[in-house]
Amino acid sequence: MTKAPTSPTPTAGITKYPVYKQAEAYLKKFLGRGRGWYIKTRLHAEFHYSATLDVIVRRLAPHIFEVRAYPPGDLVVAGPEDGLAIEEYRGWIFVHDYRTRKSVLVISTQKVGIEPYRLAKSAIRHEGTLARAEIYYRKLLDNN
Repeated sequence: MTKAPTSPTPTAGITKYPVYKQAEAYLKKFLGRGRGWYIKTRLHAEFHYSATLDVIVRRLAPHIFEVRAYPPGDLVVAGPEDGLAIEEYRGWIFVHDYRTRKSVLVISTQKVGIEPYRLAKSAIRHEGTLARAEIYYRKLLDNN
């Protein structure tokens, strides 16, 4: 008995997000003199990751950086269930030690989800340091 070939399942086209190691590589490239960015300033840089994704690296506070992969522009999806399955973005926040040239992951959307990530990023941008941001983050959690 032969099996009928299965047809491929439709996808929204945004399944190839970068992973942690790639995000860390983008941060190192931003901090160094790497090329390939289509926009680069001292505070942020943008890179075309693929036809459906862009990567942006930005400085949130001294020694604290965000790497985010997101779909640029408008998206076209087949139906509402496809739209719900799309990740809005994937993001990582790193602390970089300039003396040792090492980066440490603080939080990522893969580990905690988008809403806690947004709260943590807001706390860091509002307070400017991780120590003060933790107190602000806890206040934000209590209010939600």
